[in-house]
Amino acid sequence: MNNVSKVKIAVGYTLLLAVLFFSLFFVHREMENLILTDDRDVQWTDSVLALIREKDTNTIKMLRTLSEANDSMVSTSDIEQIIAQQDSVVTQQRVQHRIITHRDTVVTRPRKKGFFRRLGEVFVPPKKDTAIQVKTSLEFATDTVIEPYNPADSLHEKLRAVAQQKKAVNTVIQRRKRYLQRLDHMLTARIDSLLKDYETETLLRARTEAEYQQAVRRRSAKIISGIAVGAVLLSAFFLIIIGRDITRSNRYRRELEEARRRAEDLLAVREKLMLAITHDFKAPLGSIMGYADLLSRLTVDERQRFYLDNMKTSSEHLLKLVVDLLDFHRLDLNKAETNRVTFHPSRLLEEIHVSFEPLTAAKGLALHCDIAPELGGTYICDPLRLRQIINNLLSNAVKFTDQGSVTMTARYKDRRLVVAIADTGKGMEPADRERIFQEFTRLPGAQGKEGFGLGLSIVRMLVQLLEGTIDVDSVPGKGSTFTIYIPIYPVRSEGRRMKDEESGCAATPNGNSSFPVPHSSLKNVLLIDDDRIQLTLTAAMLQQSGINSVSCLQLDELLDALRTATFDVLLTDVQMPAINGFDLLKLLRASNIPQAQSVPVIAVTARSDMQREEFTVHGFAGCLHKPFTV
Repeated sequence: MNNVSKVKIAVGYTLLLAVLFFSLFFVHREMENLILTDDRDVQWTDSVLALIREKDTNTIKMLRTLSEANDSMVSTSDIEQIIAQQDSVVTQQRVQHRIITHRDTVVTRPRKKGFFRRLGEVFVPPKKDTAIQVKTSLEFATDTVIEPYNPADSLHEKLRAVAQQKKAVNTVIQRRKRYLQRLDHMLTARIDSLLKDYETETLLRARTEAEYQQAVRRRSAKIISGIAVGAVLLSAFFLIIIGRDITRSNRYRRELEEARRRAEDLLAVREKLMLAITHDFKAPLGSIMGYADLLSRLTVDERQRFYLDNMKTSSEHLLKLVVDLLDFHRLDLNKAETNRVTFHPSRLLEEIHVSFEPLTAAKGLALHCDIAPELGGTYICDPLRLRQIINNLLSNAVKFTDQGSVTMTARYKDRRLVVAIADTGKGMEPADRERIFQEFTRLPGAQGKEGFGLGLSIVRMLVQLLEGTIDVDSVPGKGSTFTIYIPIYPVRSEGRRMKDEESGCAATPNGNSSFPVPHSSLKNVLLIDDDRIQLTLTAAMLQQSGINSVSCLQLDELLDALRTATFDVLLTDVQMPAINGFDLLKLLRASNIPQAQSVPVIAVTARSDMQREEFTVHGFAGCLHKPFTV
């Protein structure tokens, strides 16, 4: 799934979550609207509570009035006491005693209460907050003046006073009673009115709220249904988009897989084509170079030698191009491998130096070599790749230097082999230092020089293959210096030497390999190849070295020769139409011919990707890469 599909999925889920949160918020708001309490209920409740409290206060006043009336009336015991006193004072000196009673009533108003306290008192009757204090004081007065005294008049006056007092008290009580009754009726009427209004309002509000709730439910249902339908449609929309993207992605993936398979097939075909071309090129080139070498030994005419040398130079150049193409092909496909073995860096560098001396001498250049003494020990690296890197750098230095010198300096620093190749050539501009490592890139100053821009590209790939680095320092008109840093690791004991030293197949600057068996031990050599020209060339080179040879084109000829003669070594081509070299070796070792079971077999091949170990592991005594010299 590509990034666009992932973004679409994320946007789809985000929108769905937004719709869900909006739905929850809407439902929450509607529920809050349903449970909100109307403020009018509180007002009605406060009004009713106030009237009820007022009525309670009025009732308390009525009870207090009745209590005061009872206290003010003269009881029967008081009358009897008055009569007894009247009888006792008839014979006594009249002494008048007066008792004056003072009564004060103090009413303490209750404190104002809040809404929640008043609402609670509806359900739990409160204690009386109104405090009634009655203060009674008695005043005693004695009159000792002796006056004429009539008992009947005194009794009559007292009774009349009592009657007047009772009448006055009754009048006040009746007046207050009527007032309190009217007030009570008014409060009751107001409470009834409020209750009726509240009941009517409650019923109306209940009906309104029921209708509102029904409308809210219908609206909520519609909105939620719309949201659900929208979410479903949105989900379906994104599912369609995502499904389309997935289908398109799957189609692209299938197309990419098909393209990858086609590319792999093309790469495989290209690889086979490259191997076939290199094999088919190197074999004729080897023949041309071999015959040119043979002719140069037989020709004494200078002009003919000049022509032959040009033929050899052109052939070597073409051979190097073929080898570079094959190396670039393997490195580009990451099929190149390293074989880290023990070797002597100083010995390797000396061999490279010696191999380039004829080339620099031919151009009139001085070749200097400075190798640090510590490189005379034994180290671990891939000497074959290292040789290839230094050969390419030296070849470029010699190619682009017309006069002056080429210097190779080698040091060991920080567990790395540091090799610097300096020349006194044309140099290059700073902008060209990176371009030179691009494949098939040639600088303007390289016009007229051999090559087609693969050498330095191969060098950088090989350096990276060995986990190293390469630097370039160049001054236009003064020359260039290429420095490589390759990790090498010292060993204490003498290990096995590098492969081309063991096999004797040391590569030369022109790509040729030498014969792996000393000439002194060879007298008779058996040859088999499907290329008659190559057979004739090899036989001629052996003959010039004083070695007898028998050439075979077919397997039957080879078996007959093994039965009838004795040979020191057998040279067989690896790639033949009837039978390849590996199958031929197995056949010989499994035959009943005694010499076929023991004769050393050397593989001859034009394939640069096959090394000595690949042959020795199958039982070959060595290998020769075309073109080779004897």
